[in-house]
Amino acid sequence: MRDLLVLKDLTKKFGGVTAAKDVNLNLQGGMRLGIIGPNGAGKTTLFNMITGEIKPTSGTIEFEGEPIHGLKPHQISKKGIGRTFQIVRVFDEISVYDNVLIGAVARKLHFRPTQEQHHHVDEIIELTGLGEYRNVMAENLTVSAKKRVGLATALATKPRLLLLDELMAGLTFVEIDEMLELLRKINGEMGITLVVVEHVMKAVMELCENIVVISSGQKIAEGSPGEITNNKKVVDIYLGEGSK
Repeated sequence: MRDLLVLKDLTKKFGGVTAAKDVNLNLQGGMRLGIIGPNGAGKTTLFNMITGEIKPTSGTIEFEGEPIHGLKPHQISKKGIGRTFQIVRVFDEISVYDNVLIGAVARKLHFRPTQEQHHHVDEIIELTGLGEYRNVMAENLTVSAKKRVGLATALATKPRLLLLDELMAGLTFVEIDEMLELLRKINGEMGITLVVVEHVMKAVMELCENIVVISSGQKIAEGSPGEITNNKKVVDIYLGEGSK
């Protein structure tokens, strides 16, 4: 079976700083992969390269067998890669519904949204538990609700691969459990492959089947949650710091 996403020797340098160095990754469709590591390890840089926001210095990125490392973000989105952001990005001055509609329209541009796009937005809003907020201005939402709006907007683009950047940060234990249940449904029922960058170890260990550990821009370990928690190098570099 062909891998959904393949990173080969992916490297990114900003002047004299190497943010990612020779990162290799093979991701099969349908998986739930976690990426963990200290702050500044290069995790978000990887996401930004995959989604075309920054260009790799060297190395390649393939999605469904095709190279995408030279494409622009909107081209990569149309191919089926969606994402959320570490800092929540919503349009505060418009409603929840219209925020999610922007995601649907961005997938297939029309001067006017189609009936099918409106129907898709209705489904996503219900799925993500935002029904009661559909007509609320985004600026009036809690952090938790704004994160769901960001997730819903990404889902509205109809991704096959979804990159989630610290989606659980700032949530309560109850909200984390609710988000984990939602992500399992997105993965299991919708068949969307998930890659999760997260500092909340409870979320990573409970959700992900496989975990990659990044430190100083390099992949230092990969394995199941059990293998990662028992990896001495990982414990010394990251988990031993208190799993911040």
